[in-house]
Amino acid sequence: MRTADDDEDDIGSTVASTGQPAWMKLVKSNAEEWLGMLPKTLSASTVNDSPLGRFFARETSTAIDLLSRMRRDLSEVIDVCDANLKQTNELRSIMTDLSKGTCILFRLIVAYEFPGNLPEHWKKFKMLAGTAVGPFITNLSGRLEQLEAIAMQSDTSRNTWLGGLSQPEAYITATRQTVAHKEGWSLEQLVLNIGIEEIDGENSFAIEGKFDFENPTMLNLTPYVGLKLEGGSWTGGQLALNDGQTVPLNASQITWRKREILSERSGTVNIPVYLNSDRRDVLFSVDLKAEGLSQAVVAQRGVCLIVA
Repeated sequence: MRTADDDEDDIGSTVASTGQPAWMKLVKSNAEEWLGMLPKTLSASTVNDSPLGRFFARETSTAIDLLSRMRRDLSEVIDVCDANLKQTNELRSIMTDLSKGTCILFRLIVAYEFPGNLPEHWKKFKMLAGTAVGPFITNLSGRLEQLEAIAMQSDTSRNTWLGGLSQPEAYITATRQTVAHKEGWSLEQLVLNIGIEEIDGENSFAIEGKFDFENPTMLNLTPYVGLKLEGGSWTGGQLALNDGQTVPLNASQITWRKREILSERSGTVNIPVYLNSDRRDVLFSVDLKAEGLSQAVVAQRGVCLIVA
């Protein structure tokens, strides 16, 4: 695929009847499609004086800024393609990114083509490395929907798609501060636990299990997002090994308990919780019940939880 740099000197050689080079027609078409996939606005979070309230206010502010910038960039790209706006160095860089390469993903016997690289200033939410623009915007739209729902309902206790946050580590910290304030405990006394496919526990915060986007094939071969278990399954309230498959889980909960009131837990193993399946960002680790399994075997098999 030719880019803006490739065609800059010989733009006339590929001009169609519209007067646009082929690469520019494609960039415009994609930009219009991507712009239509994004919401026009995002409601500001209603700030309340609590750790979670402040967290979601920051999260929403980041998302509002990103959405505004992306919509502006795509609109200006379309205007440049229509010769309604002069091309600047910044816009040339954006157009070059959006016209670079084509990511071809194969699902069963069908090939899906996703053109475009992400401009660096769009990367406010961590996703799988190499995610193309189309899948990125589909995924981002789901993240923005979550923040819109929280802002409109002023409800920070709803099921949270942990992997859909720009700062999931900060969310974990906010839940810890919430419990410490409620119970009058120090932060150092609290220990993080996770209840797989359990909800409504004391001092718990529900995290979203599996759910689908409208077009799951747009998500880098993953037909679901949300909490997943890799290398194992959850059977009868405990961990069991499998052949390496990824198993989507139902809604679960993270729970903070006071260290000194925790009972001694035998028959458990500790596994890491990663943001994405590329395992680049570890969020925390948790103990899971796993009768008959040793820590060494579980670690060797690479068992982990994924939240995105």
